[in-house]
This record gives sequence, C-alpha cells and structure tokens, in this order.
Amino acid sequence: MTSPKVISLFAQYGEVVDVNLVRDKGTGKSKDFAFIAFEDQRSTILAVDNLNGAQILGRILRVDHAEKYKKKEEEEQKKREARGVCYAFQRGECTRGAGCKFSHDEQ
Repeated sequence: MTSPKVISLFAQYGEVVDVNLVRDKGTGKSKDFAFIAFEDQRSTILAVDNLNGAQILGRILRVDHAEKYKKKEEEEQKKREARGVCYAFQRGECTRGAGCKFSHDEQ
C-alpha cells in the first residue's frame, strides 16, 4: 500500500500524525510493514481493536501498539546531533537548510 492509502485506512479511527512505511535500504522495496502515529491514544486503541486481524487486499493485518515510537524527524535530528554541529551554519553560511546532515543547534 502507498502512504495515502495507509493514511486513509487508519484515518477512519482518528487523526494520523505520522506514517513510516519501512523499506529495504538497498533495494527501496517495501518490507510490508509500517508504523503509524495518531494524535491521541484513543485513536490508537480504536485502530488496534478494529484493524488487527482484518483482511485488506488479500492479506491479514497485524495491528498492535509499539512500545517506543520515534517520528522520522526525531530520528533524523538525533543522527544530525551525533554527527556534530554544522560550522557553516554557525558562520551563517549553510545553504542546505533541513537537508543538512549536521546539526543546526545553536548550542
């Protein structure tokens, strides 16, 4: 399924705030699972209760709660912080913006 189709399937239970369709890093092919974050816990419970075991496109879904969920942006920010500070940003010269692989944290 594509991201918009996943969102429309889960949106019937609440506001979807993040979708991470997991793909193989080498091939880019889907690994046939995703992480979905809802705006509130009630929506998560409804989605699990209603979609776990449902058959969609000839496949049975397994929908469950994740112990720890990190949004893609949070993961990318942690990677940037691990690489260190962007010195060009500190000088006011970085033109890469959000695409920069280094942290733009002032500290």
